[in-house]
Amino acid sequence: MGTMWRRFWGSIANRIFLLLVFGITAAVLLTLWLGIRQERRDFMQMRTQHMADRVVQLLKLLDAVPADSRSKVLAVELGPGLGVEPNASAPLQGEPDESVQFMLAARLRGTATVLGVRNQAMCTNESPPEVEPERRMRPGPCHVIDLRLADGTPLRLTAAEPGRMMPRPPGPGGPGGPGPGPRPPAPLDFSLQIGVFLLCVAALAYLAARMTVKPLRQLAKLAGQFGDNMDKAPLPEQGPIEVRKATAALNAMQAKIQQHIEQRVYILAAIAHDLQTPLTRLRLRLEKVEDIDLRKRLIDDLAATQILIKEGLDYARSSGGAAEKRQIDFDSLLASVCAEASDAGQHVEYDNVPTGVAVIGHPGMLYRCLMNLVENAVKYGDFARVSAHADAGAVTIHIRDGGPGVPEGEIDRVFQPFYRLETSRSRETGGAGLGLAIARNIAERHGGKVWLENTAMGAMAVLVLPLVQTDSRTDSSVESQAESAGPDQ
Repeated sequence: MGTMWRRFWGSIANRIFLLLVFGITAAVLLTLWLGIRQERRDFMQMRTQHMADRVVQLLKLLDAVPADSRSKVLAVELGPGLGVEPNASAPLQGEPDESVQFMLAARLRGTATVLGVRNQAMCTNESPPEVEPERRMRPGPCHVIDLRLADGTPLRLTAAEPGRMMPRPPGPGGPGGPGPGPRPPAPLDFSLQIGVFLLCVAALAYLAARMTVKPLRQLAKLAGQFGDNMDKAPLPEQGPIEVRKATAALNAMQAKIQQHIEQRVYILAAIAHDLQTPLTRLRLRLEKVEDIDLRKRLIDDLAATQILIKEGLDYARSSGGAAEKRQIDFDSLLASVCAEASDAGQHVEYDNVPTGVAVIGHPGMLYRCLMNLVENAVKYGDFARVSAHADAGAVTIHIRDGGPGVPEGEIDRVFQPFYRLETSRSRETGGAGLGLAIARNIAERHGGKVWLENTAMGAMAVLVLPLVQTDSRTDSSVESQAESAGPDQ
């Protein structure tokens, strides 16, 4: 569970999604709570004003009739939410309510005097017997209002708290009923409203996260392609400002890396070129050595030095530098590599099954990549069996040998420069350890991949190159370019 959560939280899109969902939900719920709170406050204030208006109307009516007729007026005018306490001389109990007292005093000026208003948790209804039971106030929290009429008559009213003024209907839950009656149905289920709201918020958050992350994913994809091919054109600077800045920085880094590689290739080429003259003079002087055995050993060492210099320069060129690429008939290129190796006396078997595809690349570099893989198979496995097939937008080449294979822990290391499984470093048992490194560099510069696998018969090199969508008509010039491509191009 922890790993799944870390993987989910590791995506910026998922973080934005959760942030928007919970943030918008929390903001809306907080706003809803504040709105409901304010609505209840306004509703209670409105009901309190309504209760005060009823009290004022009742007192004005009582003040206008004789004292002996007031009980009849109370029997008619006392309605739901209003009651009368006959014992007006008892001390008031409960918490003072100055807001209601101020409201009544302002409205009863010249009609009656408000002596006090208290809030009580429980009021009992002792209205006059003339008041019908259905119209009597139910016991419960209320305001107790102590008054004195204009003629000095004391009066104590009880007013139910706002929200309790409506009488209970007859029947279940009403006067004399067995219990609380059923509540009226809500106009719309609140849970349905919340579900629709959360669904809308989730959809909005998903779209926002997708729109935000899409440029970053495109940038990451293009940056990955840049890592596979250093010669790729600069990335297009488009999208949001932050993405454009990151793209510009990546393009600048690519230009600097390309410049560094080109400088390295230039330096190595210059060194190799400048070494040719003294090595040639040295070779001429070695021919004058009279001891035949010594002269042969010295010439062999000099030849090995020249080969090492050439392979080092080839490795530098394979990892960078400008290379003109064009469309190549792959079948012709592979056939020419196998034919060249066979003519050199190597045991190479090619199934010669045409793939009918073309690739984009530098003919000489691809020739060198394939030749290195074939020569490596022959050198360490006695023979090379070459086959190729095209599918899924790529051509795959298998080069099998009959050797003992490669230890599992060494499969990746053999592609490192100057690394050899045979540690004697003798030229008799192997080269400088650059053949596979050069092959991988060339494959990656062409957007492909190369790796080794162990099979029941020996090791197998696998090379995958991207295809070019072409028709069956292949230019004869393209075929001739592939056939003329040699290891020195």
